[in-house]
Amino acid sequence: MDLQRLSYFVAVAEELHYGRAAARVHITQPALTRQIQALEVEVGVLLLRRTRQGVQLTVPGRLFLERAKRLLDDADDAKALARRADRGEVGEVVVGFVESFSFGLLPEAVRRFHDEHGGVHVTLRQMWSAELPAALREGEIDIGLFRVSRERDDLHVTYVEPERILTAIPASHPFARRETIKIEDLESEPLIAMPASEDYGVFRELWRLFESKGVTPNIVQEASGLIALGLVAANVGIAIVPATFVGIIIPHPNIVLRPIADELHLPNMVVATRLNESAPVVLLLQQILEEVAHCMKEAEASGAGASTPL
Repeated sequence: MDLQRLSYFVAVAEELHYGRAAARVHITQPALTRQIQALEVEVGVLLLRRTRQGVQLTVPGRLFLERAKRLLDDADDAKALARRADRGEVGEVVVGFVESFSFGLLPEAVRRFHDEHGGVHVTLRQMWSAELPAALREGEIDIGLFRVSRERDDLHVTYVEPERILTAIPASHPFARRETIKIEDLESEPLIAMPASEDYGVFRELWRLFESKGVTPNIVQEASGLIALGLVAANVGIAIVPATFVGIIIPHPNIVLRPIADELHLPNMVVATRLNESAPVVLLLQQILEEVAHCMKEAEASGAGASTPL
């Protein structure tokens, strides 16, 4: 049904006068009459009746007027909503991320995004790095925060930084008094290791380093992230964890963190979107993520992040 024709009908029904209605909608009176007649043919009933006193609505016409106004209002709302979405004011963004992004970059970017674009809903999904590229390409998520160990030409990728890795040691352990930990030091030590199924490159790099030093790791428990840190606090063993967890768990009375003395070639942490992404809400959040990442790198380079206790 033609919305323009509906607006002509509403004008006549409210004015109850073809001349005034024609002036209101800026067309000639004969043209308005033809439009109303065409509408009545389309609907199949008489909506307006001419009388000596002017124009009257029929019973079907009065009922039709209520729905016609509602349809026109809905159409106006739909246009306004589409324009707001085009400006990035409403909508939804689905972000897939690995656990290391749970602290620092992601929370700060989401906070800023909510402050500036409160009408947009951000859905967060924690996933494994190996899952995220396919989830992006297939449209399950809009933005991915994960780690990559190679260049990618199938996604738009902004590199954040290589992940720093630390050893988490029970405070009562003799290693807690050392400034750094060598891979050889971990020979025969009970280790809490990341499950191989969660491999994102760090696992492979660590095992390459163990092999190069002739060390066979003594894995007593598989766990990652905060669960691994909890096991360290319970004196189950030593864990190798991302530095992004430092701010959330340290200081902790039962855990100390020490850097690994050996060089680790770790995957880069990235912010990724689909190639040629055009959704305004996605591009706005992507921009904020990149700005926050840049600010965090500048702060670390200037020494602002050097106060984190180890």
